[in-house]
Amino acid sequence: ITGELGYTLKDPLLENSEEAKAALGMVKKESPLAGSSEIDTLIEKLESLKQKPNLLILDDESIYRMRIRDVLGNLGDLSNLIHVYDAGSYKEATDVLNHTKIDYLICDIDLSDKINDGFSVLSKTLEKYPSSMVLIHTNRKKPEDINKAKTLGACGYCTKPITEAILVDLLLNKELWPSDFRKRQSEQPRK
Repeated sequence: ITGELGYTLKDPLLENSEEAKAALGMVKKESPLAGSSEIDTLIEKLESLKQKPNLLILDDESIYRMRIRDVLGNLGDLSNLIHVYDAGSYKEATDVLNHTKIDYLICDIDLSDKINDGFSVLSKTLEKYPSSMVLIHTNRKKPEDINKAKTLGACGYCTKPITEAILVDLLLNKELWPSDFRKRQSEQPRK
């Protein structure tokens, strides 16, 4: 089942559910999607690399991991230019981190593991791979969580669901902070 923006719903039970489509970001929104020139720039950047970058998606809810993969797939050739890894727990994420250099991490804060959360994975990732771009992708909206993410070295923070524009900006190494939090750093690429 394909939504208005080309997103595919894999579950036939959701076919007529506008609420389900809205929850997954599959309905048209006021905000613009990633522009074609940004996507072209990103494709050029990724094609020029000698090695495909690695993206780790960490969320204990598989629907959000699938959503991010769908958004990436909707960006055309991008899905062929990036290695994507999924993790549904702290343990799975650390297993990937121990064997693979992660260039990008999209990470939920709340995990089913009550001892370690997404902040733990953020710290571990940047400790092991300091140049990684880490985006916190969560339902939490508290300023203290945003501040903690920034203090720990995340490049950005967004609430679920992720959009094409946010994903493209992450892969273009832009800072991604809520508009009431950032000082317009999003226009400057991160080192």
